[in-house]
Amino acid sequence: MKKWISMIMTLLLVGGTLGGCSGTDARSGESQAFAAESGSQDTAKEEDGAASGGQESQPEEDGTKSDGQDAPSGEDSTSSGQDASAAVFSPGDEEMFTDRDRRTEYDKDGSVSIQLNKDSASASSDSVKISGSVITITEEATYIISGTLEDGQIVVNASDSAKIQLVLDQASVNSETSAPLYILEADKVFVTLAEGTENTLSNGGTFTAAGDSNIDGAIFSRQDLTINGSGTLNVTSPGGHGIVCKDDLVITGGTYMISSASHGLQANDSVRITGDTTAVIEAGKDGIHAENDEDTSLGFVYISGGSVEIEAEGDGVSAGAYLQIEDGSLDILAGGGSENGTKESSDAWGSFGGAGGPGRGGAERFQNGGAQPPEDAAGGTPPDAPGQASDDAENAGSTGTEKVSAGKHGTDNAGAGSTGADMAGSEITGSDKAGGGSIGADMVSSRDTGTVKVSAGDTGTASGTEDTESEESSTSMKGLKAAAGIQISGGTITINSADDGVHSNTVMYINGGTFEIATGDDGFHADETLAVTGGVINITESYEGLEALHVRVEGGEIRLVADDDGVNAAGGVDFSGTEGGRDAMVPNGRGNMGGGPGSSSSDGTIVISGGTLHIQASGDGIDANGTLSITGGYTVVEGPTQGDTATLDYDVSAEITGGTFIGTGASGMAQSFSSAGQGVVAVSVGTQEADTAVTLTSQDGDGLLSVTPEMSFNVVILSSPELVSGETYTLTVGETSGDVEAG
Repeated sequence: MKKWISMIMTLLLVGGTLGGCSGTDARSGESQAFAAESGSQDTAKEEDGAASGGQESQPEEDGTKSDGQDAPSGEDSTSSGQDASAAVFSPGDEEMFTDRDRRTEYDKDGSVSIQLNKDSASASSDSVKISGSVITITEEATYIISGTLEDGQIVVNASDSAKIQLVLDQASVNSETSAPLYILEADKVFVTLAEGTENTLSNGGTFTAAGDSNIDGAIFSRQDLTINGSGTLNVTSPGGHGIVCKDDLVITGGTYMISSASHGLQANDSVRITGDTTAVIEAGKDGIHAENDEDTSLGFVYISGGSVEIEAEGDGVSAGAYLQIEDGSLDILAGGGSENGTKESSDAWGSFGGAGGPGRGGAERFQNGGAQPPEDAAGGTPPDAPGQASDDAENAGSTGTEKVSAGKHGTDNAGAGSTGADMAGSEITGSDKAGGGSIGADMVSSRDTGTVKVSAGDTGTASGTEDTESEESSTSMKGLKAAAGIQISGGTITINSADDGVHSNTVMYINGGTFEIATGDDGFHADETLAVTGGVINITESYEGLEALHVRVEGGEIRLVADDDGVNAAGGVDFSGTEGGRDAMVPNGRGNMGGGPGSSSSDGTIVISGGTLHIQASGDGIDANGTLSITGGYTVVEGPTQGDTATLDYDVSAEITGGTFIGTGASGMAQSFSSAGQGVVAVSVGTQEADTAVTLTSQDGDGLLSVTPEMSFNVVILSSPELVSGETYTLTVGETSGDVEAG
């Protein structure tokens, strides 16, 4: 005889809630369609829909584009379904790099030779002016530089139409008080690192202004600068930036070891990296920084190749306009890593009658794995999940046990309504969702607010510099950051950051790539839209995994661990990483449900239409401050048993019309779907320990859905195209089985 049939209840879908959520009704109705942003806040787009590039692309004598490279055109390269007006990205390398940028050949016999001799130099042409240890290049030509200059400077001061190539051939230049390489005037300068050579440009620790010129980098260029070749360049700047370019900085090859007190690479118009480039950057501020205060359509970063390793006290990569990554490898440590993003919140979020009461299983350490359908599941087996998080404490991710402090919870709610124990033995319908049994309102208002503590590293300073960044901006510690949109279509990206892993002030499109992210705040955050259409994403540690006003998961393989919500639709400025943690996002707690800054209460949308998504969350698994729509994909949510968390949390509607959904979590604030186009089973199963297997089979014994949550749970919510409303199925939880009817 099947056991505990009486303790399992089936939730008919129309009701949409198991026990109320946040004191807000789950209103029925169709899910709001995604409202694409108009792009009016997108600083990378001009009125005509195309970003200005300063100069238009004109053919060179050799048939290539001019070296005055354009900012991206208005062509949209985002995936289907994305709003073309939301951000303007480059179509690709053809627009970003010229043939000349990649050309490393030079005619040695036809070049001008410059020999450095410690405190003097000699040259083979009158186009080189030498005054003591200052060497000035005045005409268009190719110059081969060798030798050592102990305290001097190479200056390029030619006509504004001159294209000059500097070949560093075992050259070492140090300047105690300025930039060892200073490009004052030219059309464009190409620095080529000769094959097999090691070259060094270093500053002694201070920068002295030269007249009206403020110089603050070991390489300082006022004109377009391209660096290429296959040699090595060491850049040391203990008093300022590493490489500074006031126009476009392009790197298409070479090996770079950059150590700087401020930004590693800084440009006004753009930083563009591709080819066989290897860079190791240690920076007191941002590793790569592009920003144009006069033209906000400029100041972008484009990466399509190479390998870049960054250790930065500030952001790994920061773009004042947009950031686009097509390929390459990035390994970023920002702000000392996720351990510097400390959060404090309660370990008794809405416990029924206090800590350890019914329905509360305590904080659990998350470990990846768990949810997989049986081999014979009718819905098929999802793709292999991304890299599993390690079982050890170092890699398993932060959990409530490590970063929470007890607060005064539970006692305010002890008599507010139904508890987990009540739910386990009774059927709950839609009429229960907002009436006397709801305890959400009290629970939300009674939680203690937490704080977020971010420690900032020391940053270097330079006298007479043009760097006027505020203290607030210098302490941003994000992995990748952009003001006017982010698009990532490929590459391998590893981020360990104190603040958000990947952050956009507007939109973000993840179309591909492999990600390994540990962060003290959000894994991916966009103020407006976050769309994932491809890629392999493994977030081993985060405060919230995916967050934006509009979150769309259309493809890819996503696995995430979150101290708070796994996926959160909450728009506007990201407050969670600055002060107040989980509860300080808005005055009344729950995300932006109370109308926090930058968002109205129910504007958020979450749409899941493809891919695989595995969530382990200490807060809500999926928190839609507005509407949730699932039309496809394979989604698994593992939530805790704290009373005011829920597997699904929404305040307008949640519908499922396709795809597979497997969810476990707490019962006290539980909601199921408000409408569906396929069968849904939602049951309260009492308090179940972690690693208790859950299996749903047909009456013929065919396995349909299976999960083994690595967190304790009270509620199981299951849906797939194979489930039919009104049909009876067998649910097995651990050693106990019972019949349930799909709603």
